[in-house]
Amino acid sequence: MIQELLSKPVEPARRLFPAAADRVAWRAAAVSPRTKRLQQDVLLEAEELLDASIPELRATAFMRFVRDGNRFEYEESYFARRRQLCVLVLAEALEYRGRFLDALIDRLWAIVTEPFWTLPAHVPVRNFTTSTGEEMRDPLPMDEYEIIDLFSAETAMTVTLTLELFEPELQTISPNLATRCRRVLYERCVRPFDGGGVPFWWRTGENNWTPWVVSNLLEPIRFLLSGTEPERCLDLLRRLCGCADAFLSHYPVDGVCDEGPGYWMVSPLRLFWILEELCCMAGEGAVTRVFRDEKIRRMGEFIVDSHLCGDYYAAFSDSPVSQKLQPDAAIYRFGERLGSERLMHFANRGAECASFGSIVALSNVLAAVFWLPCEPYALPEEESVSWYPASEQLFVKAGGVAFAAKGGHNGEGHNHNDVGSFLFFLRGEPLLVDIGRTEYTKFTFSEHRYENWQLTSLAHNLPSIDGVGQGAGTEFAAREVKFADDGERIRLELDLAGAYPAAASLEQLIRVFEFDRKSGVLAVSDRWRASRAVTLESRFFTPATVKFDGFRTAQLKRNNVSLRAELRAPEAVRLTLGKRQLVDCFARRSWGDAIVELVVNGAGSAGEYRMRFEPER
Repeated sequence: MIQELLSKPVEPARRLFPAAADRVAWRAAAVSPRTKRLQQDVLLEAEELLDASIPELRATAFMRFVRDGNRFEYEESYFARRRQLCVLVLAEALEYRGRFLDALIDRLWAIVTEPFWTLPAHVPVRNFTTSTGEEMRDPLPMDEYEIIDLFSAETAMTVTLTLELFEPELQTISPNLATRCRRVLYERCVRPFDGGGVPFWWRTGENNWTPWVVSNLLEPIRFLLSGTEPERCLDLLRRLCGCADAFLSHYPVDGVCDEGPGYWMVSPLRLFWILEELCCMAGEGAVTRVFRDEKIRRMGEFIVDSHLCGDYYAAFSDSPVSQKLQPDAAIYRFGERLGSERLMHFANRGAECASFGSIVALSNVLAAVFWLPCEPYALPEEESVSWYPASEQLFVKAGGVAFAAKGGHNGEGHNHNDVGSFLFFLRGEPLLVDIGRTEYTKFTFSEHRYENWQLTSLAHNLPSIDGVGQGAGTEFAAREVKFADDGERIRLELDLAGAYPAAASLEQLIRVFEFDRKSGVLAVSDRWRASRAVTLESRFFTPATVKFDGFRTAQLKRNNVSLRAELRAPEAVRLTLGKRQLVDCFARRSWGDAIVELVVNGAGSAGEYRMRFEPER
């Protein structure tokens, strides 16, 4: 579908954003109150960079990933360089007085002379034998071709856009600089992709890597080849679009980002960037029918549904607990292309200025200047029920309550073992939560992944059987899933037994969610049957202050928002209170040093209980 959009060579003059010398376009954009506020922030930061040093990329920092698993030290300097370049490029384009050009050139030179644009975590590690005969892993790469990863591609896009904005100005200072930039782009984009003998796995379209990489390679290849080798350029662009088609075919049919809402920005939103670039290359008319595709609409609007309140999203898979996505120009443009008022309102709500924030991608910065409407506009909070049947994810927003639950399987992208897990927010406060993603290390995406407690079902609002949690893999899945919504009550039923390994001896574990729209009451019940006597413990994690009566009821309170929790079960089933110390830096940043556990304890070859969560007014 996407590959078919390019049928003839692309005109060299086509580009996403106007050159800095096009002062008519830049002055028109600067009229926007949002852009004026953005310009003030960017100029202040750019002025500080005039005398600032460029972060050093040390070989020993690169080596730390192999040596001790640390990614942060090298990545901090790597991304700081790119952020500095973006700030200086935007400052000079907005002001256009030449005072930031030298500092811009210093950053551009530093980046194009880096030995690698690939992050340590994404480089294949090779072994070597020492002089003593010891087998060692080489902590530094030495490949004939550049490994095209997420951020080497993103760097290529940033360098390309910098040249598209300022190549004539740079030519008057140093023609050699522009020549070097073009040569490095060729060596790190075109050469490895075009028959370089490197079988990049992201071509298969299995996860966010495909749209993330493809969206950042299209423009550099067009920029380098459309004027000199138009047929070769067309061939490479179409091959990249074929990768995007593969991604689209792998994507869940109902539009769920199964890697979690935290990866939506680099998954469906990167697919949007691909289509937007093709609008520029092939013409808007050619791409219109793709934007009208129902699956792509669902992919786009998923982020609206998975947004719970404020900066909180359903923290499924490796999603962070909270993230700031607004206002976002690319999301707004995506909504425009889709004709989705929901997505446009979501992207434009609440903020007066497009914050520069932690942006390191120049394409996003330029989009903030040219694509956002002049001012935000407020809308009433949306009430909705969104059920995704293929992926078995549910999102409810009603009467001040935000509730999310999932079935699915434990082989999803960026998977946590969380089949049957849920979250409950009341009037903007998180009261029953998913602890969220962890810091990434070399173990996170290895065979040791589920040695991290936070990624297991034991760290989610789920039962364990004799201390045994859910298994990892697509075969560990919910079954007999039933969803109903009669306008007053929402009911989701899942049999979770299939998500547990044979050691749990489960024949059935029926979890039922019942939500009353009018009262905001959520009831969660578990009914189990096993082939032998087992002990069941269900944990419910809360960052709230808990007042517990020592038996069957507790009050969860956070910032004057209260929720009453009540256990309804036979006498043998008890409710206890515990506390879990948090080790991971992301978890501690979200919830503090520890998080409270409400624990339901039961035993026997069969049993059931019901937890009722009632908002207190």
